[in-house]
Amino acid sequence: MGQSTHRFPKCYDNGTFWILPNDPFFTLRKQSPPDPASLFNPRVFLWLPHLHYKIRCPECSTKLRIKGWLDSPIARKVADLEDTFYIMSYRYKCMKCKGRNNNPGKTYTSHDECIIKNLPKCLSEEFPAILSHRSGISRRLLNLMRSCFHSGMGPGPFARMLREHHDLRHDRLELQYLLTRREKNQEARNQGDITRYLAARNSDDVVNAVFPNKGRLDSVPTTKYLTKLYNKFVESHIEKHYHHTSTLPATIVNVDHSHKVSSITL
Repeated sequence: MGQSTHRFPKCYDNGTFWILPNDPFFTLRKQSPPDPASLFNPRVFLWLPHLHYKIRCPECSTKLRIKGWLDSPIARKVADLEDTFYIMSYRYKCMKCKGRNNNPGKTYTSHDECIIKNLPKCLSEEFPAILSHRSGISRRLLNLMRSCFHSGMGPGPFARMLREHHDLRHDRLELQYLLTRREKNQEARNQGDITRYLAARNSDDVVNAVFPNKGRLDSVPTTKYLTKLYNKFVESHIEKHYHHTSTLPATIVNVDHSHKVSSITL
């Protein structure tokens, strides 16, 4: 992660919150022999809202002190449609509020829901994930899940579809890797570079043992986990649902077990 000449990270100067890896084609072309592990370098989302607005305590509105990067864990892992990415956050501390065991100073992180809610809407909408205690899913994955659930697809079929998408991305990367290896081996043989050609062939056995286990199916959310996060999202908007229901016209107010309209009219 690069740091610019002033307080903003380089990615912020470039107009993005993301640190993105190189595309597979350029990654493979620069290496000889190509390393399959480099194809799975993740995207990283830097969430530093204190660089844009003052962060205040959600309880007492005191300006929070900046305590530096999170170190346990260093980043939060988030599942997306085809892969995973990481969110790196800062720690803040309120010296007026009491923390655990009534110790002075309560600690927050920049990805805490209470911190994000107090940010201006134009900034909070940039946060890309719905988090659980240890991990999370991306917002676009949640949006797709909502559409599928509304169309009749349950969490089980959706989890299997998501697993297939992650598996398909892995197979596509493996195909790119194998094609590049074949091309480089052919170039070495045509150029008469026997040492380079034998070195490339001897490393095939090790690579074939490592590649299938790298990034394959280990980060795909389960049916239970997806259901839990979807329920959490719905519950967080329950007041809005109630408000919407209360504004609907009372065409039919109530129906009892005898299938007669209630005599009480609101």
